[in-house]
Amino acid sequence: MNSEMTRVMPEAAISHPDPEPVFERLGDSSLLLSWPQLDDHQAEAVVHAAHGCLSSRGNAAICGLVPGWSSLAVHFSPLVISADALEERLRQDLRSGLATVRTAPRCLRIPVSFAPEHSPDLCDVANACG
Repeated sequence: MNSEMTRVMPEAAISHPDPEPVFERLGDSSLLLSWPQLDDHQAEAVVHAAHGCLSSRGNAAICGLVPGWSSLAVHFSPLVISADALEERLRQDLRSGLATVRTAPRCLRIPVSFAPEHSPDLCDVANACG
């Protein structure tokens, strides 16, 4: 039996006038940005907007961006830039890029298959979980 799960992600408009991130250090080569002043849906929209903003700017010191539900991890090379300098640079970049964040509603479709050839342990899991 094949099926499809659908979830409509609502539009998220940021009501906070200045979504300034909180920075936490994760060791010597990562920063975690979060927006505790926003609700979950607004924070999710800001995280995705921040990810897009920072990805498009291209910073050689940044090794990777890892978006989460309500936070964004920024991995960087401490041999190229200090955490303090990067934090200030990110604040400047995000001030211009996150002034007005609005994400359009989107529909996610996830194909699901319960056919035995695609889920050989489905009965075992269902029996074990009740």
